[in-house]
Amino acid sequence: MLSLQNITKTYYIGEVAYKALQGVSLTIQDGDFVAIMGPSGSGKSTLMNIIWLLDEKTSGEYDLDGTQIEDFNEDTKSTIRSQKIGFIFQWYNLVPRKNIVEQVALPLFYQGLPKAERNERAKEALIKVGLWEKFNNLPNELSGGQQQRVAIARAIVTNPSVILADEPTGALDSKTSDEVIELLKVLNKDGKTIILITHSQEIAAHAKHIIFIKDGLITW
Repeated sequence: MLSLQNITKTYYIGEVAYKALQGVSLTIQDGDFVAIMGPSGSGKSTLMNIIWLLDEKTSGEYDLDGTQIEDFNEDTKSTIRSQKIGFIFQWYNLVPRKNIVEQVALPLFYQGLPKAERNERAKEALIKVGLWEKFNNLPNELSGGQQQRVAIARAIVTNPSVILADEPTGALDSKTSDEVIELLKVLNKDGKTIILITHSQEIAAHAKHIIFIKDGLITW
């Protein structure tokens, strides 16, 4: 379970305080599929970064799978991210000179796993997203949809409990977007908790629950 209670985030520009989040509370149960929507400047990116431990809350409580998230050092936060949260970027963030199996295995390299185990788990993840036959290809040899599926495989290879997807269809055409969303739904049926950040009501409609954030507050 992921629980946020009265989360605030204040940024300072000189002496001017900007309240990006003004007391956000939400609970996401294991196995849920939640879409977070909001206009630009609403605070959804700040909320996403706090969930992913890239940014620190100003106040409030954050519990992830029974772990109270405090102001840990970067090494501890990196460990929690690698074990509990898989992240899918809008623009894939693939490494140009690495083939597909190397891309997917990269998070396991940082965990210190031996190469044989890294490659075997990468193979399993690529099979799940239907791309094992492309294991030796480079990113520029794949379509946008295929690159996003590689990014999804990379996000699930560590077997995280939560998958955080930041506009995962934002760079894709409608047909390919549908394919990516269907893949996320399959992962959700397999027990993964999905948190989807999106501007699109059509994309958000695929989630089990929709949360709307505006001016740093959840409105519904």
